[in-house]
Amino acid sequence: KSTPTGDPRAPSWPDDPSTETGKVEAWSHGGGAPWQSASFDAETNTIIIGAGNPAPWNTWKRTSPGGDPADYDNLYTSGQVGVDPTTGEVKWFYQHTPNDAWDFSGNNELVLFEYDENGKTVKAT
Repeated sequence: KSTPTGDPRAPSWPDDPSTETGKVEAWSHGGGAPWQSASFDAETNTIIIGAGNPAPWNTWKRTSPGGDPADYDNLYTSGQVGVDPTTGEVKWFYQHTPNDAWDFSGNNELVLFEYDENGKTVKAT
């Protein structure tokens, strides 16, 4: 499964009521850092950059006690994000590997290109 856009209602980091923050300790490890260099689409005024895998790699450390790692997608990791550089707002996000436990890195350098499909020009990354 892939996540074409982030659903803010989807569980991203699991709860753990026994911690000070109320979240599993792994949320503070970060992950999802910018990956490689960004691309800029001047036509749409969009910066496109890859986001790295969630951390730590051990999905059980990113899971609530007694939970299942598959319940959490670790939103805004292991994917590509389009950002409006004027406002800083996220235009779109595509998650290649929800809850990435394999360091898949399907978000390497982004090359913007166009191709023709049935007589129509399609912009792609």
